[in-house]
Amino acid sequence: MTKKFWLWIIIGVFIQACSEDETFTRRNYPFVESLDIQLVDNTGASVTFNVRQNGTTANTLFGVEYTEIQTGTVDEETRRYRSIEKTGTISDGIQSVRITHDIEAGQQYQVRPFVKSGSFTVFGYPMVFSSLGGLAPEILEISNKIIFGNTEIEISGNYFSTILERNIVEIPGLENIFEISIIESSIEKLKIRLTQKPLVQLPVENIKYDLKITVAGKNTTLTEAFSIGFPKIEEVSPLKGHVSSRFNLAVTDIMGLFNNQLNFNKIDSFYPEEISPLTKQASFYTGVVPNLPAGSYQLSIQNQEYINEYDQPFEVLNSWPVFLQDFSLPSFEFQKIQVGRDVVFMGTGGWTEISSLGLDLGQMKSFTEFEGIYSRRNHLLTAGQDRYIYFGLGTPLLSSESLKDFSRLDIQNNIWEKLPDFTLENSSISHSFEFQGNIVVIPFNYSNFQVFDVNSKNWKESDQVIPSLLRNAISITSRGNEIFFLIKEADIKIYKFILGQSPTLIGTLSTDSNTDLNRKAEIIEANNNIYTILGTSLIYKLDNQTNNLIRIQSIFDSINSNIMPLKTSEGLLMAFPVHPALNVEKRIIYKLQIEE
Repeated sequence: MTKKFWLWIIIGVFIQACSEDETFTRRNYPFVESLDIQLVDNTGASVTFNVRQNGTTANTLFGVEYTEIQTGTVDEETRRYRSIEKTGTISDGIQSVRITHDIEAGQQYQVRPFVKSGSFTVFGYPMVFSSLGGLAPEILEISNKIIFGNTEIEISGNYFSTILERNIVEIPGLENIFEISIIESSIEKLKIRLTQKPLVQLPVENIKYDLKITVAGKNTTLTEAFSIGFPKIEEVSPLKGHVSSRFNLAVTDIMGLFNNQLNFNKIDSFYPEEISPLTKQASFYTGVVPNLPAGSYQLSIQNQEYINEYDQPFEVLNSWPVFLQDFSLPSFEFQKIQVGRDVVFMGTGGWTEISSLGLDLGQMKSFTEFEGIYSRRNHLLTAGQDRYIYFGLGTPLLSSESLKDFSRLDIQNNIWEKLPDFTLENSSISHSFEFQGNIVVIPFNYSNFQVFDVNSKNWKESDQVIPSLLRNAISITSRGNEIFFLIKEADIKIYKFILGQSPTLIGTLSTDSNTDLNRKAEIIEANNNIYTILGTSLIYKLDNQTNNLIRIQSIFDSINSNIMPLKTSEGLLMAFPVHPALNVEKRIIYKLQIEE
């Protein structure tokens, strides 16, 4: 046989082997053959490529990637490719993808087609073309048409660059007021942030501003895209309320109030302006009525750059109408104690004179004088069962003698009753208060509570140890099985104590000034509510569910005065305001009246 014959035999065997290998080891991915770049003009360029010999896995995505050809050596891994992707299944054959955007005239680009098949992405060989430019970006929609302060805006459209810095966004006329930064970019969307420059004011004229976007040397402009927005109060509901009550505020022409607040300016008065912080809800704001005297107020939103006043006044309601006034008071010096519906006046020079003011009719009546040993002493003086005054115990001033006598005055029958003497050796006490119907005493020199049982009329020692905090209390009250008390530090601390547990701090009454700390601080239960009172200026109610302190309107008619709180079945009364500087006691009683 000739050499030519054997050569043909070898070629045939090789071709057959290749065919068999192809048959048994078919690939999962296709071949991608780069063909040509066609139709290059000022609207873009078309890239053609051939998809050959599809693999076993369907092709799900195809397209092209392109990037500028830069001078010098560029590592392939650091090239910043833009991508045009098309979804869908494609078969063998020639495909064409047109690059229409983000290409600049006079710039050379490297482009490579690709096909994604399963987990494989197969690229064709890179090709190079010289661009004549592409389509200008398009603006279809903007999320915000109002600019106020620092604002974020989404721009929807087409032909933007996926590379942030290749998009140039301008708002002509606002260059010296806002910094514009692009925070997100894709072919169809840009997200920008406008940051107001420091120490510049927003223009107040009703001017419309254009939006200009440039990509790869081509730009588009949306005319009158923006205006500068200022908050405008559209609605306030309700238009009246007590101090600490809530109201809703609808505001338009603003993307967010940020640190802005609602101002209350008293109409026809020089009373200082007060501010209510606003809280953003889903579609409105909520505010809280600040501590202001009753009256009509102009509402406004303002800062250094603008002011918007609401066209209707807001009425701050009076929480302290007069309950009783112009009544008589005793002529002798006295100390006061409330017993049910009466305020009893006990003469300080010895209880030879005792009288009371009835809260219902405002009439005075007198009582039988105390027949026991009065003496000036740190005595127990506590009201109980809404009809008795309990008195006794204590140590006389400048003496170490312990007085153990104990009595009570029935103000309904005007009878003094001698009760069993105190059973402990030392009768010095720091506090006494009514608790669950009985009289509880905190003695100085004993660890446990001492209790006078009003039913059996006997003294007994409780098995409960007195907390050290409670010994330092400046005021004590009770409700059910709870004991509330105040501790005076830099501020006033409010504690709750349940027998068998440790006292719990439930609130702090921050004082407005050193003057406030000189007011008498008291805590009182009235109609199942707990109130903390620091004169007529700082009055708070304890929320029964949250233990939050709710501000109650100051008694502005007697501001900065000490006052006596009174508990009644219909709520809290405040009586006999005395201004410390003037030392004149007003003959007036106020009643708390707020919406629950």
